[in-house]
Amino acid sequence: MNSFSDGQFDAVVIVHALHELSNPETALSEMRRVLKPGGTLFIADFAEGETRWNERYYTLEQVKVMLEERWFRQIVIEKVSNAPFLFAVAKK
Repeated sequence: MNSFSDGQFDAVVIVHALHELSNPETALSEMRRVLKPGGTLFIADFAEGETRWNERYYTLEQVKVMLEERWFRQIVIEKVSNAPFLFAVAKK
């Protein structure tokens, strides 16, 4: 049973969590499902290169592919200069 209806939210924000998800692809699909048409997904997370916690971090290209495969559009992904951190914005 889904907790939220399809197309319920204008925006979904995920901060410092993408790298923690056991199945980020499924989570991103669910985020897209709950977004209204034209809704915005915003991701702020550590990027590949972070080493403090020995967790799985993604490259910009990996995040882009995950979003494209879930039919997000208008994808913009940027890495923070001199830091292992990324921002991604995409539309449903």
